[in-house]
Amino acid sequence: MIRNGVVTPTEAGAVAVLYSIFVGVVLHRELKWSHVPEIIRETLHTTAIVMLIICAASTFGYYLTWERLPTAAATALVAMTSNPYVMLLFVNVLLLLVGMAIEGSAALILLTPILAPVAIKLGIDPIQFGIIMVLNLTLGGVTPPVGTLSFTTSSVLRASFIETARESLPLLAAMLAVLTLLCVVPSLSLALPNLLMK
Repeated sequence: MIRNGVVTPTEAGAVAVLYSIFVGVVLHRELKWSHVPEIIRETLHTTAIVMLIICAASTFGYYLTWERLPTAAATALVAMTSNPYVMLLFVNVLLLLVGMAIEGSAALILLTPILAPVAIKLGIDPIQFGIIMVLNLTLGGVTPPVGTLSFTTSSVLRASFIETARESLPLLAAMLAVLTLLCVVPSLSLALPNLLMK
């Protein structure tokens, strides 16, 4: 439904809730009114944990902006090299570290105006660079020991952070391999846009 543009991700969450209620009440007939207080309590608990993590990450992001650290990092990157591949390597390391500490949306808003002009100046396609940024920040968000998404996942699954991190290592390796391919082979990220533009 999201892929077809019928609903937004937020609306899809509401649809999923309604579907769950339908399954619990009509199909399985296990969901009772007496379960509602416990469901609300668990929902509030999970939401509070997630919002606390996002607030802490956003606050740290504002601090970095106040200290102008992303701007300084971007200026240092331009001074270091004019090679686009070396630039992408530095950017990947920077985004990975930033993604561990700052929530992804805040990091995109913060870093895109700084890094995108630098990438375009070095001949990197904006579409390729955008995909690399999003994937890299997502990778940073699930990378131990700091990744905010890892803590969120642990709290939702009620598993220890160490267990979550250990089980996610093969997936992190796969994401890192995809990120490397996207950096080295631009046609992978540009094939579909080029096809649509014909």
